[in-house]
Amino acid sequence: MEGNPKEYGTSKKYQRSHQINFPDCKFILETVQCWQAKGYPVAPKDLFILHSSLPCQSFSEANKGKDKGECELDIELAVCMAKTILDLCPKYWTIEQVPGFADSKSWAIAKTMLAPYYHGTAQVIKLKEYGIPQDRVRLFGMYSLKNLPILELPKKQPISGWGGCGNFPAESLLLHPPFTYVSFHIL
Repeated sequence: MEGNPKEYGTSKKYQRSHQINFPDCKFILETVQCWQAKGYPVAPKDLFILHSSLPCQSFSEANKGKDKGECELDIELAVCMAKTILDLCPKYWTIEQVPGFADSKSWAIAKTMLAPYYHGTAQVIKLKEYGIPQDRVRLFGMYSLKNLPILELPKKQPISGWGGCGNFPAESLLLHPPFTYVSFHIL
């Protein structure tokens, strides 16, 4: 799901890329707020995993602009994310965000809403230490329903540069349906 009304052209490009790379996976081109209002049409009934990625501009160290710093829209999106997770009740959910999000009011509210039902952890990691050819640091969280085992990060598999991509096991790229990726944007 992707739907940024401020950058619809970019959302359409995400949709096209997704269709090429994951032809058997449904892509929903609308905001999650619209999807919620419609009662989550086409959502799998027995959702295995939901991955969420909120906009990071407010929390990013790279953002030197006027929209730096947490605002009410950020909090609204975090609440929207938590409500979506609670409504769809995936067995597992993950989040990826810039490290600055870890100390935000938005994250504190979302974790509080989800804590009665999910357990897990979020930590700041260097992606390249886990075999991902990106020199980025991210907050990455993995959570499971309380009746399921807690997810853990895989063992570190450091790589340098793009050369490590050829050794990446193809089976690790396969997603086991039903899989839902939700990108949260404000209307």
